[in-house]
Amino acid sequence: MKPTITTSESQGLLELATMDALRGSQDLKDRLLLHLSTGAPSISDLAYAVKVRVKEDYKIIGKVGKKRKETPGYDVGTLRDIIGLRVVTLYRMDALRIIPLLIEAIDSSPDAGPFKRGSLEEIRVYSTNPHGDAQGLSGKLERLFKDQGYADRVEFVQTPSNYTSIHMVAWGWGKYQDQYRKLPIEIQIRTAFEDAWGEIEHGLKYKRKASPSVSPELDRLASSFAHLNVLKSLVDGVAQYADQIKIQLREMEVERTRSAYTRSAEEPLVRLAPLRDLPPEIKQAVQLAVGRTKPVLEGGLGLPLKERLDALDESLGELRLVKAGLSDL
Repeated sequence: MKPTITTSESQGLLELATMDALRGSQDLKDRLLLHLSTGAPSISDLAYAVKVRVKEDYKIIGKVGKKRKETPGYDVGTLRDIIGLRVVTLYRMDALRIIPLLIEAIDSSPDAGPFKRGSLEEIRVYSTNPHGDAQGLSGKLERLFKDQGYADRVEFVQTPSNYTSIHMVAWGWGKYQDQYRKLPIEIQIRTAFEDAWGEIEHGLKYKRKASPSVSPELDRLASSFAHLNVLKSLVDGVAQYADQIKIQLREMEVERTRSAYTRSAEEPLVRLAPLRDLPPEIKQAVQLAVGRTKPVLEGGLGLPLKERLDALDESLGELRLVKAGLSDL
């Protein structure tokens, strides 16, 4: 017959399991922050802010206790957010640059690195409108994860609660005494706008839990939550608008670069124009070389680097022949 475990004994076992789960967590937190600040560019360079936290013991105990009411077998080992890594971006589209670096950090982590190599086990994209934003971010994320080999692990979740974030779950190594222990890391990627909204929502939820079930304060909080939903709609709009501004600025920069390249390509023709006695075959050869170069410089910024280099190398070869011809005059 199985011995009966009293409530106090169960609580004691939960506290011991929590203490064990946190061993090595501070070491992992410190090494994560160091790892994310290395590289050129590093994830810290590309992000607006990088935050790493260790879940407090009382929060672990409270969460497990709450989950056990719904799932009796739930334990500390089921948690996936002992370590929380939050990458805050200024623009939503910045996630498209940061995610590949995170995946590379996880999949290529050295033996002494903070991540357990190849341990990315879950990807969720939470959004109030996963497939309807102006910049098509969800579709771009879907293609990105497919290209990275994680199409089978990504899930797009439509949230009625207005929560918006990209979640990834991986594992890391935390040193405790002389051994490394495996710890779960929940990675969140969100914009500064979404992060600010999340902090406001979290504060209101805490106040609602602390308020009596029937009170004037609770009525005021209900009104505040209605305003919070409106604020979230504004935040989403502002985030998309900020992305649109960045896209336009990038297009302007590309156009400016293209114009500069065009001027550079036409420079040989400009210099040859005053030379009246230049043989026609020399002028024709220069025009041919410039003709090969201009399309690459004007419209080929999106071409693979090798194709651009091959075209420019061919033009350079033709200009060398022109130079040799001029030497013989």
